[in-house]
Amino acid sequence: MTSRRKKLITGTISTVMLTAVASACLFSTVGAETADIPAEKVSSETVNLTIAQGPFGTPNGESGMSKSMRQYNGDSVGWIKIPGTKVNNPLVQCEDNDFYLSIGFNHQPYRAGTVFMDYRNLFGFGQENWSDNILLYGHNMANNEMFGSLRRYRQDLTYYQNNQFIELDSNYEHATYVICALPITYGGADADWRYWDMEEFKDEEEFNTYMKYARDQSVANITNVDVKYGDKLLTLSTCYSDEDNSRFLVIARKLRDEGIKKWNGTTDWTAITVYGILKNEKYAGDAVLQKTYTVDCILHKQVKNNGEKDKYIVYDCHPAIIGRDTYNRV
Repeated sequence: MTSRRKKLITGTISTVMLTAVASACLFSTVGAETADIPAEKVSSETVNLTIAQGPFGTPNGESGMSKSMRQYNGDSVGWIKIPGTKVNNPLVQCEDNDFYLSIGFNHQPYRAGTVFMDYRNLFGFGQENWSDNILLYGHNMANNEMFGSLRRYRQDLTYYQNNQFIELDSNYEHATYVICALPITYGGADADWRYWDMEEFKDEEEFNTYMKYARDQSVANITNVDVKYGDKLLTLSTCYSDEDNSRFLVIARKLRDEGIKKWNGTTDWTAITVYGILKNEKYAGDAVLQKTYTVDCILHKQVKNNGEKDKYIVYDCHPAIIGRDTYNRV
């Protein structure tokens, strides 16, 4: 087998994304009108918080981070993040779906509002006690705040392929979801498919009806993610068009717990962990050399190469287990 070897320049690889310009609008309760918000009038909200990296909640109880957030805002219930996108927001929930339409996390008037959870959702301790379908609402802001960047999913299929996972944290636990449908639907009070009333599914038929409609209306034909009755769902809702009161949804299912352990004995398979596995170049038949280097020949001490030494990549040095096109999509 002939292999190709070349020097790998260490550094950051960035993807150039097209800037989408669209009218920003308020998500209003079902049946109400939506209003345009000029992009130039939208400014970033300043919240005096230090956002910690890693899981927001822990299986053993409320984390210190979530306690701090709740002290700042008693309606704080968690955090949502979609790696690779602009979605990285605190979550709130109150007694209705109106208050946070134009109120920021700091309880001050703010046109972009806050990403909020449907007031009927259950989202406390124990994921088994979470609602069947968690609904989150956010404005489609022209400057990509809140859920503004979700428009990219319907504009560019490769955006979905590169950003399939959603990280969701409650005040107690962490969960990862994978996107399974991207429907556009009517959001008026007389709609046949009232997704906003589907926090709980009474039976398998109702669940299957929900998913069938979602996939039939999806702008992307997502066939590589199976969904079955019993899966916990997450639905993100934002405006699509003022003219017909339509909504764009991002629907995802929770990754299933198969009890498979990682190398360290834990079973916390986050999206970052999975992505780290999928981007391993060895699956495509390549090998990156000098990922580590020796700093003490006598003690045989090795350290990770963070750019101190040159790295080299050898192409086609062993049989691949996946095609290069599939690997490059990751």
